Amino acid sequence: MYRYAKLGPVDFATYDTPVEVRQVEGKGRGLFTNKSVKCGELLACEKAFSYVCASEKGSPDTSAAFGALINLTTNRVKIGTDAAHISNVYQKLIDNPSRAHSFLDSYHGTYEPGPETNEDGTPIVDSFLIERIVSLNAFGCPVTSKDQELSRKQAGEISTSSGIWPLAAYINHSCIANCARTFIGDMMIMRATQDIPRNTEITWCYHDPTNRVDLQKSLLENWGFKCTCPVCTEEGFTGKDIKAQRNKYLAILNSTHKAEDTLFGQLNQLYGPPAKEVPRFEVFLACYKAAMYWLLSDFNLTLMLRFTKKALEALGFEIEGINESGGGKLVVRKRGAPVPELPRLWQISMMAWKAKGQFKLAEAAKKHLKMAYLVVVAGEDETFKEDYDLTIKNAFLGGIRKKN
Repeated sequence: MYRYAKLGPVDFATYDTPVEVRQVEGKGRGLFTNKSVKCGELLACEKAFSYVCASEKGSPDTSAAFGALINLTTNRVKIGTDAAHISNVYQKLIDNPSRAHSFLDSYHGTYEPGPETNEDGTPIVDSFLIERIVSLNAFGCPVTSKDQELSRKQAGEISTSSGIWPLAAYINHSCIANCARTFIGDMMIMRATQDIPRNTEITWCYHDPTNRVDLQKSLLENWGFKCTCPVCTEEGFTGKDIKAQRNKYLAILNSTHKAEDTLFGQLNQLYGPPAKEVPRFEVFLACYKAAMYWLLSDFNLTLMLRFTKKALEALGFEIEGINESGGGKLVVRKRGAPVPELPRLWQISMMAWKAKGQFKLAEAAKKHLKMAYLVVVAGEDETFKEDYDLTIKNAFLGGIRKKN
């Protein structure tokens, strides 16, 4: 599938067996599981209703230049490929009226469309309705998610594309997502990031959940609502004094990349619910940066393992059976928030355990790395070996050279 994605749309059909659209009190509609789903399982694989790509190498039918989509009612301007969807969707609705319902049924905010009418047998298409649906439902995306993730230094070379996936558009927001999406051409792949019981609403995060400063602003400006998930609710109830104390401890962690159990104990006392119930994204970021620091600067295995575990726990993971000195059995009782940095955390853990000679723990960490790759990087795991084996080997050997 990845080989075909480089050339534009891929020839695969939509799959959505485990999910269905239902009404959600206070939110309109949402997507729910109609059976139990395990972590990593496919929730849906949807082909775009409309797909455009700002790339000279793409298909002539889908290539588009960057443009500005201007809404005079809301005074909003979107820069990118979204504007190209207007004419693309308009023509599709004219040429194939039978496909209109799946698109026109999408969320369109407060805009009230006119009555559906025909003139001389030809349907009259409301271009203002198209604009509202595109504005609220188009997804910006890379041509392939794994190429963007594995080529961060060459991010400017990755073609920027966007698409409209009507089924995916029903998925509501939560900072504590249970679903992640990846892209292969015009296919969006949605996988469970944890075990999901039957009749559970599927959610993902509309904005980077670790960027707490911009998140609420982005949700309000782009979609017109404020998040009330447990993370945002806890933030709203937390006073300024408590937040200032948290920031003091986090500043120490960010400046020294060291933290004794006493510091973490004092920091934990400043939070109410445990991290396994309400993730602490600011703590995660500090611990992730510390883990990366000790990986790149000194290859300090003990501190690498300490901070990767702390970072995972801050995301909501429950990890048991191991200790920093080595030994034990890696057991993940509960999975946490599916952030993009997740594969790197498991990769660091795997390399550190391998360097310590704890090969069973390293192999267990590799299994979780492969799961993270499947869910948040590529959407499939067939390319895991070719993408990660050389990267892991080079990083591991580089660390050994530093130690020697």
